[in-house]
Amino acid sequence: MYGKSAVRKGVKLKNYTTFHIGGKAELFCIARDSSDIVRLNREYSSLCPITYLGRGSNVLIADKGVKGLVVLVRTEKTEFSDGLCVADAGVPLCSLGSAYLNRSLGGLEFACCIPGSLGGALRMNAGAHGRCMADTVDWVEVLRGQEVVRLKADECGFAYRESGFLPSDVILRAGIRTADADKNDLIQTVNKYKAFRREHQPTGFSAGSVFKAADRPAGYYIDAAGLKGLECGGAFVSKLHANFIINSGFATAENVTALIDEIKARVFAVFGVQLKEEIIYLGEFD
Repeated sequence: MYGKSAVRKGVKLKNYTTFHIGGKAELFCIARDSSDIVRLNREYSSLCPITYLGRGSNVLIADKGVKGLVVLVRTEKTEFSDGLCVADAGVPLCSLGSAYLNRSLGGLEFACCIPGSLGGALRMNAGAHGRCMADTVDWVEVLRGQEVVRLKADECGFAYRESGFLPSDVILRAGIRTADADKNDLIQTVNKYKAFRREHQPTGFSAGSVFKAADRPAGYYIDAAGLKGLECGGAFVSKLHANFIINSGFATAENVTALIDEIKARVFAVFGVQLKEEIIYLGEFD
């Protein structure tokens, strides 16, 4: 037993992603504490691949599923002291943003509308409204091999929607800077961001933005190429925001990857721009 969950077989992973797409985990476990992650890594890393999954908001899981052990990270300890918030990787980013607001602390207003966990947000340097995680991080602790290593912000290799963490690094927790702020000002800013999201981003099953921005936002090129509403099986390009692919309820990962390939090919044919995915692929894709 680890935390409150035993290792199980054949768990459907689509239930743990915002896309609601994907096959099964060969083995599956929920980590409720960072010590669970350390123990699981020690006991299973020599036996099979280990995949760590947060809130599943920026991933596409293969129809064939994921081999080895999938660890669902639900570590959610958070402490505030001395100008820092020390939070586990499994803390939902929007909850962390709300905790800042409730304490009249600034710096994470942009995060109140971003789905996903802190660990995933750090690995991809998530951001919105001109801000990103790199602007707030003091340090990050990772499990590197069998050792817990603390990296300062300038050692994390943060760049636009990416970081320099090793592929095998497991993010455990981070120290995020805080700053006193006027609560009413924070509320106004957060409400403005929420209104923007409601107006410009579609609802439904999706993984958020599919592509990184090029010299212009990816959605501009997809829209200008006339691809809004383009369909493949149960997946389609949103008519509200062209950089979103929506699962109508029966889409497969194969539908989504075919749609992604078609978008990339047609944008390149029209504009000579090579779009690059922001979403992460997990599992066995052909």
